[in-house]
Amino acid sequence: MNHNSDYKSSRRNVLTAVGGCVVGSTIFSSISSAEEDRVLWENSIEPSIGITSSPTVVDETLFIGTRGGGLYAIDTKTGDEEWRSVVDAGIGSTPAVIDETVYIGCDNEKIHAFGVESGDERWTFETNDFVWSSPTVSSETVFAGGNSLHAIDTETGDEQWTHETGNERISSATVVDGMVFVADRDLYAIDADTGDEEWSVFVGGSYASSPTVANNTIFVGGNRGLHAIDPSTGEEKWTAGGGTSGSSPTVVDDTAFFGRQNGSAHAVDAESGEEIWRFETEDAVGTTIAVVDDTAFVTSFDSRLYALRADTGEERWRFEADDSIRSSPIVIDGTVFFGTEGGTVYALDAGVDGSSEGSYVTLGTGSHHETVDNGDVGLLTFEETEGDESSDEEESDEDEISEEETEGDELADQEESEGDELADEVPGFGFAAGAIALGGSAYLFHHRSHNTSE
Repeated sequence: MNHNSDYKSSRRNVLTAVGGCVVGSTIFSSISSAEEDRVLWENSIEPSIGITSSPTVVDETLFIGTRGGGLYAIDTKTGDEEWRSVVDAGIGSTPAVIDETVYIGCDNEKIHAFGVESGDERWTFETNDFVWSSPTVSSETVFAGGNSLHAIDTETGDEQWTHETGNERISSATVVDGMVFVADRDLYAIDADTGDEEWSVFVGGSYASSPTVANNTIFVGGNRGLHAIDPSTGEEKWTAGGGTSGSSPTVVDDTAFFGRQNGSAHAVDAESGEEIWRFETEDAVGTTIAVVDDTAFVTSFDSRLYALRADTGEERWRFEADDSIRSSPIVIDGTVFFGTEGGTVYALDAGVDGSSEGSYVTLGTGSHHETVDNGDVGLLTFEETEGDESSDEEESDEDEISEEETEGDELADQEESEGDELADEVPGFGFAAGAIALGGSAYLFHHRSHNTSE
């Protein structure tokens, strides 16, 4: 295959735009030699059906589902099949692999749990719709669903709670610091223990991407691009990219990476939303970008995997697969893995050392490796937006109490007794009271009505 022959000369130019560098599908001198040299192995597991699931890699085994209903475990070194389990419907979601169990959502309106070693089924949970979202596991609970979010016990498969969103099929959930963030047309903040909705905000047209969390901000793709949302209130900080973004974002350090349906990959400043670079592909980028060190890996519906400089968006190399790629790439120890609609799983030499990094893979929202950490990790800081007023009121109350105590010293025993009763009724304002406040109203979670006119 000649991966350079079908590109127009007009796409060989580096363009410049306000706020960042726009990079076309440019053939740079740094692009490596023949793409076939990068192939470590390829396995056509279901060539007549196709793959839209993304790979998860744990302990040198790759787990991936197919539209034909196959859940495969594949040796990452050789590409050989270790085991295969079959369900009675297609699998479009990405497997979650935690504590010797593989969790997967299917088109049969069920969530399945399989053993890691043999693929034996442990339990199934019935929902009320196709489960296209990828399960997320946190604190011995699986979070997934069709058009409702379910919290399921990892050991027994029993329901803990269900939250009805009332809109279209939901995204994969991101769980962090006791909160679940999930999207359909709206982004929801839900208490992980109770299933109570804290707030919701409109972000998408007919759908939104899976959210991610970093830098005390929620990032989610919607019909106006990438949205940055305040976790305390659900208020929008900024939007970037413009146009529909169904690609689930990831954040590495201070940069957010995401794709758009118009055929472009983006990097923006995570604090301001200012564009750093944009890279144009030949078709939609609906997958999550994998980032390792100074390289960003982008898969596109145009059948290509692009390796770009993470800081500038300049192309290092590309690989053309056998069919459209709707599977997010993941990099493990210098090898990049992904599947195609042609039913093939690829393992390529990524040309880097190390493994995928960033918020998406670390929080285990979709494609992930062993480093999932989404418990009480301290990523969210719920700001007391009314704190200044509360502080002023507390200081005023303290002054009043102080004056009353002074007066009490000068008055008779009866007056002192009344002062004691008053002190018993007024709460203290030290560390303990502050901690209690942070567990309640200081989180400032407010339910927001759905506003489809936004």
